[in-house]
Amino acid sequence: MKKFLMAILLLTTLSSPCFGQGDNQEPLSSTDNTKKWKYPYEVDANRANELQRGMVRLADLTRTNTMLSGTEAINIFGAPDMITDLEGAFAGLSAKEDGYLVGHKSEIKWRLVWFLKKNNKLPNANDIWIGVYLKKNSDQIMNVILD
Repeated sequence: MKKFLMAILLLTTLSSPCFGQGDNQEPLSSTDNTKKWKYPYEVDANRANELQRGMVRLADLTRTNTMLSGTEAINIFGAPDMITDLEGAFAGLSAKEDGYLVGHKSEIKWRLVWFLKKNNKLPNANDIWIGVYLKKNSDQIMNVILD
């Protein structure tokens, strides 16, 4: 549990605008699988453990690799529940995310989200999710938010 909390702390404090340079791997497109869900939605214990282990693994990779990609995040967490093009219209997921986007929106293209818990169709302060933000014109991860 301590390792997981350390990973969360590390990833939530990563706010540098850039980890390194990356190249596009695969084109992304906006998707929202949450529209099909019954609410309230919560992943089962096995999936929650997988996502927690993924956070630890991603934190370990950030210590050794300065060029992490969205493809690597998908390999770690599985297919995202939601992919959002942040250059178009979108809804913010939390106050924490809103604060990050205000400062970095011009640098970010994609938001990949994996939900652990989602109370209803609209964003909710009690939702629990992992967000990975990708740099424009790249597959490079700029930031990770756990909220």
